[in-house]
Amino acid sequence: MTNWKLSYFLVAIAISISPAYAKTFTECGCDRFLANGLFQTKSDVATETVQTAFKGFLCTASQEEINRVSSDRTNLGFEVPDYIDFDFGKSGDENYVRQWRSSSCSAEDSTQDSESVFQSIRVIADRRIIDGANRCYETCQGGGLFCDMARLDADTLLFTTNWTPQTNQTAFPKITGGGIKGGRISDIGAFGESPIRNEMEITVTGVSATIDADEPASPVTIRIDTDQAGSCSAATEGLTVKYRIDTVIEGTGSVPRSVSQSQRHAIGNSGSCTENNVNGSWPICLPIGARITDHNIQIHSIARGRAWAELGNPTANCAMLRLNYSDGGRRTFGDCRGNGWADATLSVTGTVNEDAAIERHTETKSIELPYGEGSQVTFQYPTDKLAGISSVNWIYRVSVREDRLDDTITHELSNAAGTFDRFVSTITPQGTLSLGITRE
Repeated sequence: MTNWKLSYFLVAIAISISPAYAKTFTECGCDRFLANGLFQTKSDVATETVQTAFKGFLCTASQEEINRVSSDRTNLGFEVPDYIDFDFGKSGDENYVRQWRSSSCSAEDSTQDSESVFQSIRVIADRRIIDGANRCYETCQGGGLFCDMARLDADTLLFTTNWTPQTNQTAFPKITGGGIKGGRISDIGAFGESPIRNEMEITVTGVSATIDADEPASPVTIRIDTDQAGSCSAATEGLTVKYRIDTVIEGTGSVPRSVSQSQRHAIGNSGSCTENNVNGSWPICLPIGARITDHNIQIHSIARGRAWAELGNPTANCAMLRLNYSDGGRRTFGDCRGNGWADATLSVTGTVNEDAAIERHTETKSIELPYGEGSQVTFQYPTDKLAGISSVNWIYRVSVREDRLDDTITHELSNAAGTFDRFVSTITPQGTLSLGITRE
């Protein structure tokens, strides 16, 4: 069994029927929309509702309709259950169909008319097909020529035209010309005949054709000219894809804080007069991770000495206060020429970076692109929220909701997984988040 991608809505759409004298769906030829809604729309599972409607179709449809469905079973949107036991290879044999119905269709199945069968099909048909059927039925009640086109998927459309006679009209109109723009008729017969061609009569039950678009999801227009009912046309616009992009940007950074440190030290020995070239050194340090940006030495008193600072030793957050002195020595008669000493304070200032949380910022943008086209969308973290903050480590999340045809797909990206399928996300050090959508 092959499971196909779900491409229709399970919806029940009411089609209002006018008073008793109104033409039926089948009489108007609008059943073609509903038949295609069931038999040319792929489903995900073989639901009991779909199978029941299909059996009802086999029990009540005309031989012509059975032949049309049987000719291309690959378009069936579900697996035919074993209990139906219908041999499609013999579907063109009216005797076989008659025998199958006598053994497989219940009295209730066989007494259904095509209207009730198509009421069942309406429950599971594609919404686009239902819309076309509604327009067909409404136009039919007024009479005249009717054209409509519904998109089955990005590349395929269903065109239907029918004619309902008005007062004193008896002859069916014949196609005399027309044209198609943006597509081509795909269901050409074995001998090259088109399902819509010149001299073909447009009956009440109508004619239909499958159209392949020249470009995926591109607009298609078709016109039919007739000998006595005028002209009619149908068109579909090019498809677009809608994207809703939700973003969350946050992170961590650094905020500078001013720090300072001061120490006073002194060296000297008043009890000695002969000390020479005596040194002292003391590290003055800021907190680990800080960097010294300025320093100052204040000398309180000094004799036969000097005071200086060495920066960057042993680390960039420390400075070294160095003092030096020498005594004057003794004279010939033993008296001291003078002691040496040094007394000074070293002050250092600098900055240290402290962790700071980046405030969460959320933003949503919605864009709409032609089917298959790409684009780039940017989101900027507010710069006013980054005042004084540096060395930001960004954390972001991107959620992309993609609405195309009847499908909704959600894609999730982040700084940990920035690429998914056709979507690529990046963020700059300045907080500019970019989402690229590549072309299909």
